[in-house]
Amino acid sequence: MRGDVPTFKDGHIIWDKNPFPENNPLNEVGVSEIMKVLSMYVNRNKVLADYSNEEINIKVFDFGRALNNLIFMRDFELGMDTEEKRKNYEMLVTEIKDIVHDTYKRALDGAEKRSLREMISVSQQTSTNSNIGGNYGVNPQGQVSKERGLLNPLRYVSGKYK
Repeated sequence: MRGDVPTFKDGHIIWDKNPFPENNPLNEVGVSEIMKVLSMYVNRNKVLADYSNEEINIKVFDFGRALNNLIFMRDFELGMDTEEKRKNYEMLVTEIKDIVHDTYKRALDGAEKRSLREMISVSQQTSTNSNIGGNYGVNPQGQVSKERGLLNPLRYVSGKYK
């Protein structure tokens, strides 16, 4: 939105300031306004919600229309004050709308919330199961040995490392 340009240094993409700032699609007021709007739509509340496909389509359509109106009605104030900058208008609205759409799609039928629950469940299972039956260690020869817990009755019958 600020018009930064990618440059390549040591195989990495670095975003530098545009050497021709008069061609930036939005000025600082415009970037600030768009980021304020995006912060209301791209956040964990949206991602962890539970929306149907129809709800997502309606919400994103309404958002796209409102964003289009915002930029259209305040074009000079937001920095789109030349014909050259206005050529970026449609692409800018489309890119921002797609960012919001992707956020809503993560919440389709509560998928993100469900995946977090599954990840927590697997994590709990792994940590719980690792302590059942005693501790495991690696001896200097690289072999895995099992040390039985202090309360395990087999420790006293078969010895400490069996």
